[in-house]
Amino acid sequence: MSEIEIQVQAQEFIYRQTLRKEKPKAGRHALEEVGRSLNAIAQRRRQYFLDYKECNTIKCVRHWYAWETKRNLETNTNEARTENAATRGVKMFLHRVEFYGTLLTRFIEYVLHPLKTKFSTSGKENPEFEAVKEKMQQLKTKCESLLSDGSVINLDNVNHSDAEKRFPVISVIPRVHELLSKMVMTSFQWRLHARYEQQFEEIAQKRALAESEGDLNDKRSLLRNFDHGIRKTQRSHESLEEEIAERQQALSTSNFAQVYEQCIDQIERVQGALEQCKSTIQSNDSTIKAVQETFGKYKIIGPKRKHKLESSIVKRTKKVEELAKIQAELERLEEHKAKLDEEEVSWMRGGYENAVNVINTLKEQSQTLVDNLKELEQQKDDLKSSYEQSVEEVLKLSMDYEQVNHKYEYEKRLAAVVAKTIWNNNADIYTTVRPNKITTIRMETEGAYPMLQPKGVALVIHNDWATKSEKANKLVHDKVDKNFAKSLNVLLVQCGYYVIQRKDLTTGEIQHHMIGLSDQYHGYQGDHSSLLAVIVAQSNERGQILDDNDKALSAKDLLDHFSQSRCPALIGKPKVFLLFLRVSVRDPVLPRVNQLKVVESRKKQSSASLDAPTYFEPEALNTESDFLVVRVMYEDDFDQDGKPTFGGGKTTQSEDIPWFVSSFVTKMSEQAGDKDFLTILKNIKRHYMERVSLSVTSTLSESKASVASRATTTFKSSDSNGHVNMFIDSSLKKPLYLMPGL
Repeated sequence: MSEIEIQVQAQEFIYRQTLRKEKPKAGRHALEEVGRSLNAIAQRRRQYFLDYKECNTIKCVRHWYAWETKRNLETNTNEARTENAATRGVKMFLHRVEFYGTLLTRFIEYVLHPLKTKFSTSGKENPEFEAVKEKMQQLKTKCESLLSDGSVINLDNVNHSDAEKRFPVISVIPRVHELLSKMVMTSFQWRLHARYEQQFEEIAQKRALAESEGDLNDKRSLLRNFDHGIRKTQRSHESLEEEIAERQQALSTSNFAQVYEQCIDQIERVQGALEQCKSTIQSNDSTIKAVQETFGKYKIIGPKRKHKLESSIVKRTKKVEELAKIQAELERLEEHKAKLDEEEVSWMRGGYENAVNVINTLKEQSQTLVDNLKELEQQKDDLKSSYEQSVEEVLKLSMDYEQVNHKYEYEKRLAAVVAKTIWNNNADIYTTVRPNKITTIRMETEGAYPMLQPKGVALVIHNDWATKSEKANKLVHDKVDKNFAKSLNVLLVQCGYYVIQRKDLTTGEIQHHMIGLSDQYHGYQGDHSSLLAVIVAQSNERGQILDDNDKALSAKDLLDHFSQSRCPALIGKPKVFLLFLRVSVRDPVLPRVNQLKVVESRKKQSSASLDAPTYFEPEALNTESDFLVVRVMYEDDFDQDGKPTFGGGKTTQSEDIPWFVSSFVTKMSEQAGDKDFLTILKNIKRHYMERVSLSVTSTLSESKASVASRATTTFKSSDSNGHVNMFIDSSLKKPLYLMPGL
């Protein structure tokens, strides 16, 4: 909180306490005397034939008061008196009017003016804030109208007394009191809305500077166009590269001398094969002719000649076919040679240079496409980076808005609960927590734990401390339990925690609720600043929680559910456990400390020490960092019937709860606004020990013989018979401020 917000909150606290204190004086019964006084003056004015039926303006009341004072002086000639019963009542009323007028003036000066100057925003993002400002203006105008001398007072409803119906001006005091109370509450709401309105406006301004949804759509379209252009350019580049490769291949194979020689060699080989084939055919022809000529001369060798003739004919036929193929190949080679001759002539006339120029031109085009491709890819990367950055910024703004809105809704719900609490705490035990005095600058300077809204969940488990064997005691203890739970609830709500209450749980059910709370913190995506768990239950002398079946639950088992491995969401955040334990079971084997030794040890201790003679023996706790475990252990003395009672034999206090609980709540209410939590606990413990020491000393001074005969120690308060001690186990690394108020 800033300095100005702390100042305004302190002023609200002052006005709230003043109005609560003045509320009885503005009640109907307190104004009956004013009604009687005005009625008496009206009767006298009727006797003097003056207007007496209507008195509906403060100016009229002043006139009646002046007239009655003057009449009183004129008619009491023996002993001049300025006052009588009638004028005293009216004077009291006018003083109350002046008092409330001063309250309104000071409220405007010290609260409303700072709100308008330091907490004034446009209200565009939050219509509730505009409604609150308008409501404040209406309340101020109506209050000023009621307190002005010339305003005619009309009754606003039918629920008025007979005196108010006859003299409506009497209703000014309770109505102004109610309006001022609403103005204080509206100031509370103004600060709440203004704080978050500023955050909403900052987010809205960032959203106005950020990319809109239409801009993001345009960027997505541009990205698609860039992708299309890049793919098209890549395809053009690939086709050019293929053409260049083909032309380079053709250019590399344009060595005509080598190709021409190869072609001539092939032609010569084919011509040699052709000549050889022709000679073979001629040889076959000669053989066939010779065989045919001698075929009929020799009858003995006729078959052989015939066979030779046939084989020669077959060979000749094959050679003719082969000759045809060779001639075709020779013709092809001659045509190829002719083309080579033509290409060589063309190539020698500049064709080679033209092909080289075409390839170079294609290479330049390819390089241009490569450059264009790189440029397109760079533009695409830049646009993609800008798009991703814009999307990330939009998502971050949305997340910031959701987070601020969640805190805002949380604080509004909490504010509604706090409002009911701070206006309905008439008993001393429900004292309003004094406002916060810790600024954010001081917290940063001291390196304290950040305790911002939402602070977190406060789980309050209240098991019945009373023994329900007797119906007479049950009613008393039920009332005590109810007041105990209410006092804790009032305290925690005003400190900014969302309170969850459970009652009469077994040890297994307590474990189940702790697991659920750990899972809730682990799965929640918000920013809870801390954890607070309060357990009121029975225990043994070791501080282990007991249920109706006497099943023991160690405090270690509760803390394990919020370790770093099981609940990483609370790493580096304070985890506070307040255990109010009534020791109802003791191990008979364990020895008890003698009362005389207790007193002697108390005398030896320095007055500044917090260590008391240990009547209880709680188990040691080896906690991880950022834990604070407070165990307030209490044990009743026994009444005459031998049955335990909640407050011993002297539970007739006005608070109807144990003195140490009342002291705890009172000290927290007084010191939570300006001291760190650990210092407050040490002060409470010091208060316990001083009270216990005085009780023990006074008990010993009454009867040393009686004390020596007892077997148990008596850490007693002067109000209740019982033993109290407080054990603090802290592994906090930083100061912890509760910063009450919103």
